[in-house]
Amino acid sequence: MRIGSDVSISPYTYLVTLTHDVDDSMFGAEADPVVIEDRVWIGVRALLLPGVHIGIGGVVGAGSVVTRNCPSYTIVAGNPAKQIGMRSQDLSYHLDYHPLFDTDILLRN
Repeated sequence: MRIGSDVSISPYTYLVTLTHDVDDSMFGAEADPVVIEDRVWIGVRALLLPGVHIGIGGVVGAGSVVTRNCPSYTIVAGNPAKQIGMRSQDLSYHLDYHPLFDTDILLRN
């Protein structure tokens, strides 16, 4: 999995990177990373399935199920997620978000 800079991932979002081969007699797991580029905004309770790539500046609507790649600056929503609009390409913000539990601090202790 790769997550870019200035990405906003809302609560209860699922980024799924593993699945199973339904035709495998051993029900083997298959990994396929999720890639989220810079300045993406993912709404609450979105579900991104294995192998999905969200391009720069993309927006995923709340409750959406993303089954396919989303080109840069597209706004997608629904189940399955479909393009519903385009986002401005003039993005220059930098998020200054500090989570309640900073994982860097937790890993050092």
